[in-house]
Amino acid sequence: MIREAVIEKSVGITKIVIAGDWHSNIHEEPLANALESLGKQVVRFKWHEYFSTSDETSMVKKIRLKFEAYFSFGLSVRSINKSLLKTVENESPDLVFIYRPNLISKNTIESIKAFGRRTWVVSYNNDDPFSSLYPWYTWARYKRSIKSYDLLFSYRPNNVADYYAYGAKSVEMLPPWYVEELNYPIALSGSDVEKYSCDVVFIGHYEKDGRLSFLRKLVGSGVRVGLYGPGWNDAIKDDTVLGHLYPVRYLGSSEYNKALCGSKLALVLYSKLNNDVYTRRCFEIPATKTAMLAKRTKEMELIYSDGEEVIFFDDEDHAVGLVHDYLKDEERIKRIAHNGWRRAKSSGYEVKSRANQLLKDTLSLQGI
Repeated sequence: MIREAVIEKSVGITKIVIAGDWHSNIHEEPLANALESLGKQVVRFKWHEYFSTSDETSMVKKIRLKFEAYFSFGLSVRSINKSLLKTVENESPDLVFIYRPNLISKNTIESIKAFGRRTWVVSYNNDDPFSSLYPWYTWARYKRSIKSYDLLFSYRPNNVADYYAYGAKSVEMLPPWYVEELNYPIALSGSDVEKYSCDVVFIGHYEKDGRLSFLRKLVGSGVRVGLYGPGWNDAIKDDTVLGHLYPVRYLGSSEYNKALCGSKLALVLYSKLNNDVYTRRCFEIPATKTAMLAKRTKEMELIYSDGEEVIFFDDEDHAVGLVHDYLKDEERIKRIAHNGWRRAKSSGYEVKSRANQLLKDTLSLQGI
């Protein structure tokens, strides 16, 4: 009976404006595609274009744009807000979904809601806007606007109470996802076998949170490590243990998938900047049928079964010991990889399931 009501009412959300930076193919675009596959019309509002430069752009303008993007302030930010208002006015959507809305002002949100038709305005932020490690100006505009949204989707459970403390009307969980077209198991062939094969792969940014010493312990114990992601080169270039991994590359989607599938184990480390208890890779890795090695958190224990679907560790030394134990039994690794893949496929961790949940939670504002 409940399901029939949701399907009937979902017709009420037919057009959606998704506004966001749109600088990558793993955030806004998969969500837009998923909503379109569910029969919704999606209008894409991309604000990274307001900060784009070319060889013809003057140095003064390049500096100004970089300054405005960093401080979430200035002419470009005002233009973004003005253009978003115009887009919403012209398109008359049922829902405006703002992804990582550090640039969107309270006035813009309230103006959208004053256009004369009922348009729901919701936000989603994969970063932690309440982290004390961010400069105050990064999220100041967003924090001022929190109480103006009809609904806020929280990436992590620990932010739900934070949103309510800032006056949020309604908060729902929307965990990260994997994308079926990007994250899937493949068998490497030819030169890719040599290029990507390793015992443990870590794909992620460099952060001063202890991950450097963690990787040193793994490599120092004889584990063949693959390392990819931004920010590593300055940290490891002259490192006596990790220097052989230099230069570290950032991977596009197809290479990212190959790097995961070429490793026996894929390591997950959580960002302390964002107070993470899981990350997007916690859903992408199992989807590639690669065994995942991740720090134990109570949230992750609710998602996966330790020793059956993933491998949890408690500290660095525990992780190194587990790696050596599992590398002695590759059939066990394959079994965990298969079970993790089955869990990801069957439990709604894919973006289309998240998009469907987003619609249902938004419709609940109407009392469904």
